[in-house]
Amino acid sequence: MWDSPLQSLPESPMGPIREAKKKIRLNIKELKPVFTIDEAIASKQYIGEKRTFKQGDFEKAWRESKHILKGTFVCNGQEQFYLESQAALARPGEHGDIHIHSSTQNPSEIQTVVAEALGIGFHQVVCVCKRMGGGFGGKETQAAIPAVMAALVASRTGRPARVAYTKDDDMAKPGEKGTHKKFHYKAPFHVYRKNYGRQV
Repeated sequence: MWDSPLQSLPESPMGPIREAKKKIRLNIKELKPVFTIDEAIASKQYIGEKRTFKQGDFEKAWRESKHILKGTFVCNGQEQFYLESQAALARPGEHGDIHIHSSTQNPSEIQTVVAEALGIGFHQVVCVCKRMGGGFGGKETQAAIPAVMAALVASRTGRPARVAYTKDDDMAKPGEKGTHKKFHYKAPFHVYRKNYGRQV
């Protein structure tokens, strides 16, 4: 995944962390990149299962229609530019419990992914969101990443841990409604003529 976190560096204050980040070197296998929708379709790299929504008799509509409108349109992504960056605070509780304060639109998902990451029960994770500094859908799922990182550090160290993205980091992470969409459409239609001569 593009710009997924690879390592968590617990430290205070922030200065040493930023310097340490610059020294990380990755040993990775380079794969052929896929940048566009057309490249993804050609390589059959689909996300999720194919779903069909159908109402009425399509086949009959194709047969009986005198006109068919078809084409392709493309729309770009939409950035969720909230003022408050992704952030989470994790506090270790008793008996392995974890309390999360997260800037999230989906506390239930935070509870689920943190419990799964730590290998503990859902009942041992409490997620609270008093208020958010904006979200617009950008903190629905994406807030889970900083919450899990904070929870891992808190559970390993026994101390509270906070993760807050800088605005540069937050803009680089996936916080938008897709990056690029391409739609192919095909629609049968009829032209009806009213008595007064106008076409509908």
